[in-house]
Formats: sequence, C-alpha cells, structure tokens
Amino acid sequence: VPQAQLLGYAEVATSFDNTTQPYYDSANTSAIFTVVSELTIQLSNQESYRGEPVWFNGTLLDDRGQPVPELALNLFWTDGYLTNFESDAEGNFSVACDAAWSCADPAHPLGPVEVRLDFGGFGWYLPAERVATWTVWGRALVTIDEFAPVVIAGSNVTYFGNVVDDLGQSLDRTLQVRWNDITRTTVDAVNGEFAGSFALEAFAPVGNFTLTLASDDQNWLRGSSDTATVTVQRYTVLELEWGPALRNISTAVQGSLLDSSGAGLEGELVSYSFDGTAVGEALTGADGALQFELPVPATTELGMHTLSASFTGSYFYLPSSIEVQGAVVAATILDVSPQQLQRAASFSLEALLRDDTGLPLAGEAVNLSLAGQLHLLQTGPDGRVTFTHEQLPAIWPLGPLDAIWSYAGREWYLPSETVQELVVVAPTTLQLLVAEAVLAGQSYSVAGNIEDDLGQPLINAEVILFAGGFHLATVQSDTAGSFSWEWAVPLEQVPGPLQLSAQYPGAGYRLAGNASQQVSTYHTTSLLLEPASGVLNYTANVTGRVIDGAGRGVEGLVVTVALDDGTSSTVISTANGQFAAGLLPSFALGVGEHN
Repeated sequence: VPQAQLLGYAEVATSFDNTTQPYYDSANTSAIFTVVSELTIQLSNQESYRGEPVWFNGTLLDDRGQPVPELALNLFWTDGYLTNFESDAEGNFSVACDAAWSCADPAHPLGPVEVRLDFGGFGWYLPAERVATWTVWGRALVTIDEFAPVVIAGSNVTYFGNVVDDLGQSLDRTLQVRWNDITRTTVDAVNGEFAGSFALEAFAPVGNFTLTLASDDQNWLRGSSDTATVTVQRYTVLELEWGPALRNISTAVQGSLLDSSGAGLEGELVSYSFDGTAVGEALTGADGALQFELPVPATTELGMHTLSASFTGSYFYLPSSIEVQGAVVAATILDVSPQQLQRAASFSLEALLRDDTGLPLAGEAVNLSLAGQLHLLQTGPDGRVTFTHEQLPAIWPLGPLDAIWSYAGREWYLPSETVQELVVVAPTTLQLLVAEAVLAGQSYSVAGNIEDDLGQPLINAEVILFAGGFHLATVQSDTAGSFSWEWAVPLEQVPGPLQLSAQYPGAGYRLAGNASQQVSTYHTTSLLLEPASGVLNYTANVTGRVIDGAGRGVEGLVVTVALDDGTSSTVISTANGQFAAGLLPSFALGVGEHN
C-alpha cells in the first residue's frame, strides 16, 4: 500500500485479457479493501513529586509519523481510570491531574507507577495502547535551624537542624556536611533531628564560607540540602618594642600586627597612645610590620611611661590591643673645646655637663682620663667641672693628646663620653747678639741663638731676620742653636734708631718666637766749602754743604766756620745740607789767602 494512499475504502479491480490466450474468455472482477493506519501514542517515562502538579503530555502519530487530530484517549493511573480526552488539531494532548484524581493524592505512595493511555480504535485508525512507567518521588527536606554565623579560626563550626519528608514525617538520615562544597564530615539525623560541629584549623583562611547540610536520594525520597553563610575571623595580636626613649626627640617604635596563624596583616590602621593620650595612627606595612615615630616632648618627666596601641578590628579580624612599659631617659652632653697646652707650664681643662634640654647637671661624678691617668672629679653648681695641673710634665711628647671625659649616668640620665682634643706644644726663645751701632756702608754682624722651653737648642731652625721691618735674610741655626748673618749695611740706610728683629715662624708643634733689639745707625759726614773772598772789615759770605757717605745732604747739623785769627760763625745746615755763614775779617788779618 503506498505511503500516500488515503485511508478508507479502496476498490481493487483485476482483469484477464485473452489476447495472449485466445482459448480463454476475458474476465474482470473487483473487491473493496479498507486502508487503515496503526496509531502510535507518544508518552515519555518521567518522574513526579508527591504533592506537586502532574501533567500528561504527549502526541498521537499515524503510521507515517503524522499527527492525528481529535482522537479520544482513555487515561489510566495504576489501573485506575482517570479520564477521557481528545488530542488537539495538531495531534497533541496536555492533561493536568485533577485534584480529585488519585495521581494528585498528597500522600500518594512512593515508587514506580504505571500510566496507561488507551485508544479503542476509530474510523480508519486501529486500536492502540501506551504504557509508561512513572516514578513518584517524595522529598527529604533538610533545614539548618541554628548555626554559628561567625567562627574564629581554630574553633568549632556548630549547627543544629531537622530532616523531614514532604509529609512532615521525621526521617533518619546520614547527612553530608560540606564546607564550600567540600565534604568535611557527616552527621546522623535521628528522629529527624541532627546536631554537630567540626573544628577549623588555626590557620584556616578568613572569609565568608558556605555551610551545606545535604542528604542523598533514599527510599524514593529525593535528597535536598540547606545552606548557611559562616564568616570566619581570626584573632589578632599586637606586638610592640619600645624603650628606653630619649626625651626631647622622636623615638622609633617597632612592632607588628599578626593574626592567629602568625601571618602579618598589611594595610591595617593602628592607633597609639602615650600615657593614655592619643598620639597618632600608623598603617601596617608588608608582613604586618608596624613602624612609627613617637615624639617625646622636652617637658616629659623622666621615668617609666606607658605606650599603648590598639587595632579596632575589621570584618575578618578581631580587635586587639597592647600596653608596654618603657623608660623615658635624658641624653647627657659633655661640652668641651679644643685646647693647646704648653709643655712645662701649668694648665687647666674644663667641661660642661648638661642634659638634653641644656640644663646643667650639678653634683655629678665625672671622670677624666689624661695621659693614662684617671682623675675623679665632680661638677659644680653650674654643671662645670675643672681640672687644674700645676705643670705639664716635660717628658710628655709634643703633639696631639686626647683628654677623655666620661659620665657614667644616673637613674634616668644616660652615660656620655667625649674626647677633648689637646695639642702639646713647646714655646721657643730667640736671643739677638748684635752691636749697638750700625755704620752705613760697613759690614754688620747679626747673630743670635734659638732654644725651646727646656733650654734645648733648635737645630736647623729657620730664622727670619728683619731690619726696620724689611726682610734681611732667612738663616738656619746650627747644632748649637746659633745663627748669624753678615749684613752689608747700605749707604742708603737711614741714620737713627733701627729695630733689628729675628722671627721663628714655628714648625710642627713648636710655637713661633721672636726677639728684637734697637740699635743706632750712623753715617760718616763730609764738609764741602766753596771758595770765597771778602773785604777787610766787611762781612764775607762763606757757603758750603754737609753730605753723608751716600752724598746726600744732611739737614740740621751745626756747622762752625772760622778764620785763622779765630773769627767764627755758627750756622745750621738746611734741608739739602747747605749752609751759609757770614764772617767779618778784621784789619788785623791782613790781605791775602787765608784758611
């Protein structure tokens, strides 16, 4: 029968044509056949839940797989008749279980159920039946009634609850306890009730975690679960290292903020107080390191004080605080100044002991270590301490010498020590050995000697000689400390007082020295007379000039001009050494040349 054959009655005719068989008569006949189709009822096996809506959905198909519309079907549930219905125009059907039917029984027995659809045949469609096996499930309902919403790492997570079926009947079940979907343990529900706990490790991570109690499918009761959110926190620990702290400056404070696992907490705000007064705040750094500067005012009393720090906590970390005792102390300073000491001479050393605010410390024991000897001293009312030595030993070598002042401290005053830089030097003595008169144009010996404070001659010491402030020469002393210089006194040397000096500029740790002596500079003089003539018994003018060895006129010299007969005149030379004297030759002198 062709797939395209219409359903219903079909005439089937047959004929015999005697063309090939002339000895037989031709014959024809026909019969009515009925073309029908088998019917397929599509209804899948499925699951339903007791007390929940049940739908019977399916499709009617003919033998060609085409939907068959508007055919009546009978519905049976566990051999019990439920209803009769027709497929729609597209061969589909959808029937809801009526509340009065057995399939809607809220206390329906659990397990497999036979669902049967029956078609008795109609028209050109043959009878058909579809039997499907459905499973009716109940539900095991898990409820967490109580739990610990916040748990500290290292403590227990606790929970309480019940398990009932969908009819409210208590169940005995073994439940899985899951922590963030990872099974940690199990707990037994007895008569529908369960209670349990499990321990969190001390190093358990902080955060919000999901606690799940779940049951498996059992006895046609579908398992279920209930969840709760548990916040895991950690204890925190503050650590501080402080003291002693110096007054009048800021002191570094170190510490850390750790959680209960020992891990450092970074970026958390920590407040700190000094003797109960809030001072400031600091953020923790890497690995929870805590560092801040604590200012200690100058007015702070010396002694023990309290430094406290507190962490107010955060969402995952609990608050913590700490108090530590520490001493506030004062630094001490020994003020000294560098000093020169002359060998074989008395000297005195001084130091000032003061605290960090500049106040002197009176009546304190101060030690002085000098040249290997320890001297026990005490400060005066003004904080000063003085050491006097009558004479520096001559055996002390020249050069640097350290005086070490030390203070051992007392109560809240810290020790201090300072080095006073001393230099041991030796004065030098020079002596000039010169004649009192210096004659211009002649050789003049400038001599002398040089020795130290112990009377020892200085060998190869450079001595600078000066005459009237002008450098004469630089000479060296011999092995006896003597020096000398032959000075060719120039004719240009100004007559009169002359200051001779010898200077030693000092070398190494020997001090400079000098010696001076005043001498007189003399010049030889010459008188130059010009020829003169005169008349007896008349005044004749005689002129001339007074010059020194350099040919320079000499001013202010008294010059007497006299004739052979004793006639004379006294005058004073002028600025250029010239003079003019008037003589009155008497008649007794006579004419002619006279001296």
